[in-house]
Amino acid sequence: MNSGSPLTARLEFNFSAFFIVVTIIVVFIVIIGLITRYLRIYRDSAAYLEKKKNAPTKTKDIVEVSKKAKLSKAEYDYLSYLIKLYKIPNLKYFLRDPKNIDSYLKEQYKLLDKDMNELGKTTLFNLRTKLFKTFGNQILIKNSRLIPLGTYLTFTPSQGIHYQFLLSESNQEELYLTLPSNFIQPDEKPAILSKIDLIFVHKDSSPYKLETRVIRYQKGKNNSDLIVCTQSDKITLLPKRESERIELMKPCVFCHAKTSQNNQNNYDLYIPSEQKHNGTLADISAGGCRILTNLPIKSGQYIFIEGPLDNKNLDKALGIIVRTSQTKYNTFVLHVKFLKITEKTKNSISAITSNYKNIED
Repeated sequence: MNSGSPLTARLEFNFSAFFIVVTIIVVFIVIIGLITRYLRIYRDSAAYLEKKKNAPTKTKDIVEVSKKAKLSKAEYDYLSYLIKLYKIPNLKYFLRDPKNIDSYLKEQYKLLDKDMNELGKTTLFNLRTKLFKTFGNQILIKNSRLIPLGTYLTFTPSQGIHYQFLLSESNQEELYLTLPSNFIQPDEKPAILSKIDLIFVHKDSSPYKLETRVIRYQKGKNNSDLIVCTQSDKITLLPKRESERIELMKPCVFCHAKTSQNNQNNYDLYIPSEQKHNGTLADISAGGCRILTNLPIKSGQYIFIEGPLDNKNLDKALGIIVRTSQTKYNTFVLHVKFLKITEKTKNSISAITSNYKNIED
C-alpha cells in the first residue's frame, strides 16, 4: 500500500525511469549489432567487391585474410610484400580466385630457386597452400560437357590400382578418352555398357567424381586406343586433397625404421634396418606418397624410403604407413605420410605439383 510520502513516490519514479533507459540502451545495442552485421555481409558480397575491385588493399584487409587463412608471421609478411611489389588492389576481391596470385608466386619461385633460398620457397608454398585451401572457388561442374579437353580422369578398377585416361575429344553425346600405354590387363578394361566412376581435378583444383557409361572401344589419332563414354550430369564434388600429387611410377627402396620407445618423437634418432625391400613409387606429394610392393606391411609402421622423390634426384625420407590396401593381384599399396624429408626435396615436389617447373627439369 502506497504511503503517499514524497520519498516513496520519487523512488518509484526513479525505478521506472531506470527500466526505460536500460530498455532503450539494449534496443540501441541490438540495432547497432544488426547494422554492423549487415555492413559486414554487404562488404563481403560479390556486388560490393566488384564495385571496389580496384580499391587499394589496406592493412586491415591483409589482417582479415591472414586470420581467415591462419597465416604465420612469415607468411603474412610475404603476402604483404607481394601486395606492395605487384601493387595488388583489393585483396579480398583478388583472392576470389586464388589463381590470380599464382603467376606472381611462380615468378617469385624462380627468383628464390635461382638464389637457392629453400626457406623462402617453403614460406611461398605454405602461403600458396593456405590461400588455395581457404579461398579456392568450388565451381560446380554440372555435366561432363564442361570438362576441359586435356583433363586426366583417373579410373580405379580395383583398390590400389589407378589409370589415367586423357580426355582428347568431346561432343554433345560422347567423351573420347585416350587409354594409357600401361593399360594392358584385359580384365581391367570395363565392359561395354558398364557404368564406371572417374575422378578428375578441375582447373580450380577441385576434385570431382564422374559416373558415366562405356559405349565402345576404338582407335584414335596416331593409332591410339580410345574408350568412348556417354556424357553425364552425374558429377559429385569431392573434398580437396591436403597436397597436390604427381604420378611417378619409379623404383625405390624402403626398409623398417627402428627406434627405441623413448625416441618416438625424435625423428633424427630413427635408424634404418639392414633388411631392405624393393618397391615402386606410384605417386608423391609434399606430404606423402604411395608405394607398390609385394609385402603385406601393416599400417602404423615407420619406414625409410630412398628413391627419386622429385622424379630426378635420389633422396631419403622418413614416413609412417597410415594405410595399407591390397589389390586383386595380391600386391599391396602402402599409403605413407612423410615425417621427415629434406626441405629442398619437399620444395621441388611442391614446384612440380604447382606447375612451377616441369617434372623432367
